[in-house]
Amino acid sequence: MAQLIRRKEDNMVLFMLDNLDTIELDSDGLSINLCSTPRRQVDLTAFHVTTANYEIVSVAKEHLPHRFYGEEVDEWDGTTWTQDADVLTGFRANDSWQEPLPHNLV
Repeated sequence: MAQLIRRKEDNMVLFMLDNLDTIELDSDGLSINLCSTPRRQVDLTAFHVTTANYEIVSVAKEHLPHRFYGEEVDEWDGTTWTQDADVLTGFRANDSWQEPLPHNLV
């Protein structure tokens, strides 16, 4: 199982996180505690990511993509993953960009 932070207007996925990670999303922003760190530590905050434009969605393991590229590439509509081929081509044209490893979420 994974947790997605998905933009409401177009289903673009900003983050894909483990089901064990603690995510707080409200009108003040996003706060994430990764499962490998103490719960009192906040590993990531994003004040522009709020419930006004983003949501948390759970996805079963069998529906996860092999590789996850992140915001502006991966879209999850609740049934199917799609990718913006033009953005992905742009990433790959950059010599310093590296293809992400296959995800290892359980």
